[in-house]
Amino acid sequence: MWNPAERARGYIETQIRCFRKNMEAFPERDPNAWLAESLRVRMGWRGRPEWTYYVETALFSLAPDLDPPAALGLFLMYKEEPDLAAVFGGHFERIMATIFALREKSPDLCEETWCAKNPWTGRRVPEVIRGFRMTPDEMSDITAMLDRATSAMPTKGGSRR
Repeated sequence: MWNPAERARGYIETQIRCFRKNMEAFPERDPNAWLAESLRVRMGWRGRPEWTYYVETALFSLAPDLDPPAALGLFLMYKEEPDLAAVFGGHFERIMATIFALREKSPDLCEETWCAKNPWTGRRVPEVIRGFRMTPDEMSDITAMLDRATSAMPTKGGSRR
């Protein structure tokens, strides 16, 4: 039987495991890089421009403790199973509330906070900083464009995704 709570827990626990493995494999990196790597290797997300993984996960990296990969898991649930995500949206909102409030109140401080927490990514992926300066509508437009472009890309077997 399909258990929504277990399914949701699976999304979150998978991302926590990936995050921890990335921390061990790449100790010189930072939370944004560990999240980006988790997203990059996920089925359905492969083959996008490298910077997109960092931009998609930048705000999640600002959450404390193991909340960054939990936020990523809930984000993936929203993208992959929106009906399931609707049941657990409050958990995502609790994780991200202070981050969204900071971004709304002081985008510059949010950017500074991100730079302090993610210096490895900041030096290597300038698109994240540009992303911080974009409006939500601009980000949605870019994400939609990338989704369309990558869904048309052939997979290894030659078929489209």
